[in-house]
Amino acid sequence: MNKKIIITAACCTMILLIATASALAQGNEVDLQEQRITIRLSKQPLGVVFKYLMETYDISIGFEQSILDRDHSDYSFQTNLPSLAEKRMESLDRRVRLDVEVESFFEAKKHRITVIVENGALKDVFDQIVREMGNYKWEINDGVVNIIPVRGRDERFKELMETEVKNFSLQKGMTVNDITFRIIRSSAFNRWLRINKLHFNPARTGSSILLRAQYGRALDGGMNFSDLNFRELLNKITKSKKGGWILKWRSTSANGEEHIDLDI
Repeated sequence: MNKKIIITAACCTMILLIATASALAQGNEVDLQEQRITIRLSKQPLGVVFKYLMETYDISIGFEQSILDRDHSDYSFQTNLPSLAEKRMESLDRRVRLDVEVESFFEAKKHRITVIVENGALKDVFDQIVREMGNYKWEINDGVVNIIPVRGRDERFKELMETEVKNFSLQKGMTVNDITFRIIRSSAFNRWLRINKLHFNPARTGSSILLRAQYGRALDGGMNFSDLNFRELLNKITKSKKGGWILKWRSTSANGEEHIDLDI
């Protein structure tokens, strides 16, 4: 067998492997679109809807906020389970014990969601959800449902999502909270913040019991991703740790500084 034949065979094998991997990935996304869902929620906050889908069907969700929705927080949701945390409290003499439960609550002043599907496809569920939300479309990337603005998209967010990330790694046993701090230390994210004069504070507010349960949770496995864009990174991280991610505008300070939030 001459050298040219060997090279040709190797190239054909590589093309076949790439095509097979692509077909499998597309097949997985099609399978997810057709996953059977039963959901009956009327005029509920989006956080309640997403909580149900995450807890009942293990659906991972990523959300990029539209500029047109900056004036409200109706589309907030918990990106990490559990949404219920428990702590045992004891008296000093240990005679009295009390179990305290803390739960996530969601509010929606104007934008409530109605989605009613009886043993229907996941695509039917999210068609209803984005229709109720307005300003958005949905698609599946890396096994994660992404909700992306079709109106009022912040060009800076679009730029971040397309930013190349050379590598991202996290060891098994580190926490969900460590994900955010690893992203903060990445050159790609910091360069984007600096160029766009944006600020990000990773601190979370709320019950310390619930925050520890959600963000202090140890990861089941390590992460090692390379040569991908930022959206792909968020999706791969989320598929591994479960739950979701949110990219949104947070506020403008008194001195004119713009603050964003990346909740993952």
